Amino acid sequence: MDPLQTFVAGFLSAATRLRTLGPAVALLGLCGAVAIAQPFPPSPEDHHRAVAGWLVVHEPDEDGRIVRLSRVHDDYLIDYYSAFWHGNNGYIRRVATARAGAGCGSFPGWEDEPVEPRFAPILDVAAMARRLRAALVLDLAACGATPAQAEAVLAGFEPAFAQAAAYEEEARRWTLAVGESISNYGRVEDEGANATAPQ
Repeated sequence: MDPLQTFVAGFLSAATRLRTLGPAVALLGLCGAVAIAQPFPPSPEDHHRAVAGWLVVHEPDEDGRIVRLSRVHDDYLIDYYSAFWHGNNGYIRRVATARAGAGCGSFPGWEDEPVEPRFAPILDVAAMARRLRAALVLDLAACGATPAQAEAVLAGFEPAFAQAAAYEEEARRWTLAVGESISNYGRVEDEGANATAPQ
């Protein structure tokens, strides 16, 4: 197994170990929701799609949703994700760039801080793709990629990111709807308690 395969296998193995906790966490969450009759909105449809040489994934993650955009080309790996958890102040975005056999490892890379309003939509997908691509070019250069190699690694990035952004919008809307459901349930509980309290 070459260094890149070893890296990817380890990466996926770690992700799988983390994900094995997902069903148990989801079951506990479901039991809690049933117990208190909390009206969560239905989850978006899960997706695993190949787009222009990239893998785009939209699936459950802990108590929220996650969108991943990843690609392996030659010795290089790029892994971007955007996580939506209703308990957070906003989305969390991270990107890692790695090269097999090189010491560049993984970079904190590009990310957005939570903005107001909470979980704001992506207003300009093309502009955001340009910003992320520029950051990836710098990360790839730090990994030893030439401009031509970086161009090859990032081939197909724009349509793949556009699909990821569409999934992010689904996740964003669902996350806000879950938060609103929880807030509404809390108000109903408070009103009921006040109505039955002795005067």
